Amino acid sequence: MAEQTNTEAPRARTAADIEFPVATRYKAMVEREDGSGWDPIDVEVHELTTSRFVRIINILSKALRSSESGDILGFISEHPEEINQALAIALSQDVSVVERLPWSQSVQLALAVYEANRESFARRLSSGSLASITTMLAAGAQEATPTNGAGRTSEPTSADTATASPAS
Repeated sequence: MAEQTNTEAPRARTAADIEFPVATRYKAMVEREDGSGWDPIDVEVHELTTSRFVRIINILSKALRSSESGDILGFISEHPEEINQALAIALSQDVSVVERLPWSQSVQLALAVYEANRESFARRLSSGSLASITTMLAAGAQEATPTNGAGRTSEPTSADTATASPAS
């Protein structure tokens, strides 16, 4: 029997090939309420229930509709309370705990929530829903006119829309 050989050139790895490690339990550090130091906490990340998902979507969609920013960092800076509420719901933690997490751990936990729910998000958010969200964000960005004269002075580049990839 002849062996088959693959004559195709190996393809380059893309962001879609990268898999985030999924863990259900994380150790995080939270600043003490009096600011005197840090305490470790256990945070469990799991698939969202429908009611938690709906609560998060309600909070974030209201914030998106009122947002004057057309980019994610602007949205976060305009709506930190809503971001913290959504992450607290996803992690089953008090908002006060989420507010005292270091930024880097908040981002890591938000990515873990996304990863734990990725397949579910894909099922719930059809391509039509994603297109609607994209259209809404684009319309909001065009309607937003800064009152102080500041704003984008050039067209977006790939660096403006690039996402961070995990360290190997």
